Amino acid sequence: MERGLTEMNFPEFNSLLINGMIEKWIIFLIVLVVAVACDMWYIHERNCTKKENEEMRLSVNFLMLITAVVFVCVAVATIPMARDVINEDYIEVHGEYSLSPDWNKSSVNRWVHITKDDGSKIDIKFPGYSHGESKLFPSGEFTGTVWYAKNSKVIVAFIPDEPADGN
Repeated sequence: MERGLTEMNFPEFNSLLINGMIEKWIIFLIVLVVAVACDMWYIHERNCTKKENEEMRLSVNFLMLITAVVFVCVAVATIPMARDVINEDYIEVHGEYSLSPDWNKSSVNRWVHITKDDGSKIDIKFPGYSHGESKLFPSGEFTGTVWYAKNSKVIVAFIPDEPADGN
């Protein structure tokens, strides 16, 4: 069951998403700098045979293609996040929270599985990779309240329920 917005901390949620977007764009910028540096080196390299020149040009073209693909992937990931920040589109749900501790570090996204109180399921992902998500979102299975960004399906908060026995 989705509940009201009264308990949401929009500035904190926005900050988490913005940091995730920045992180993704930094990855693109690193790829872009490498591609441009290779292109500049190719342009200024004069002591090559025709075959070496052709091989370098193919490598530079491949790097530019990779840069374009990374740009598209980053844009697809961050545009919904930006929309969530601009519109402050956050949803609150209560249910079972599940995050595997055996997450594969080479995965692009780390998924949190939520089974809402009404039995419906939703998978949401982490906003980024390195700005403290592991501390904010514990591994394991819990019952609690989850807030996530509507368009990007990114988790922004988790509050576990208090134990019924007071411990």
